[in-house]
Amino acid sequence: MRNVNIWSEEFGAQTDAPILLIMGSMSQGILWPDEFVGRLAAGGRRVIRYRPP
Repeated sequence: MRNVNIWSEEFGAQTDAPILLIMGSMSQGILWPDEFVGRLAAGGRRVIRYRPP
């Protein structure tokens, strides 16, 4: 079995309903605009930005 590192970043409260944002293949999750992520989190969502390994 290989070790796999997965990059992720979370915003909002852990008790909020989660939204997982996945960029296309070979794209970085950081490309989701901070303003967009912030608006989702402010609307009561736990936002998770993720990038495939």
